[in-house]
Amino acid sequence: MTTIAELQEQVATLKQTLEKYRVCPVYNVLTRPALEEAWSEQKKIPGLAIGFLDIDDLKRMNDELGQHESSRRIAEAFAMARESEVIGRFYSGDEVAILAPASEILKPCERILNALKERGLSATIVIVPYKGEESLSEATKEANDLNQACKRVLKGKIYNFLSQIV
Repeated sequence: MTTIAELQEQVATLKQTLEKYRVCPVYNVLTRPALEEAWSEQKKIPGLAIGFLDIDDLKRMNDELGQHESSRRIAEAFAMARESEVIGRFYSGDEVAILAPASEILKPCERILNALKERGLSATIVIVPYKGEESLSEATKEANDLNQACKRVLKGKIYNFLSQIV
């Protein structure tokens, strides 16, 4: 028979295991499941905006620097985010969503982009307003599509589409 102390220990171990899955061990930002969880609260913020960051030419950087070094530099840049700012990995390793009020979203985007550039990396960031979509996937679809289009024009900058609020 399991004692209460053993059950409490199992619960503590389970909580530690779950926490490991909340934070990406490579970049030290939220994982996709944790970002989805944060989304349920963030989407209630009036004037929410979404920054969709895509690291430019990550494969080339991994080939030149090695994956470990590229990841280290990216993690250092993402460490420029404030604790109150919601940032998490999205589709794959080089795509990140940043959630913040529209009045504040430019600050973390600029800080992270500058930090990436200081480390010899680049990213393209698209900022869009939250338009009431229920899921994070729906809310970021436009930003991802715009990001891919913007990268074909000029990489390494922030494209702010907040003025497009309907």
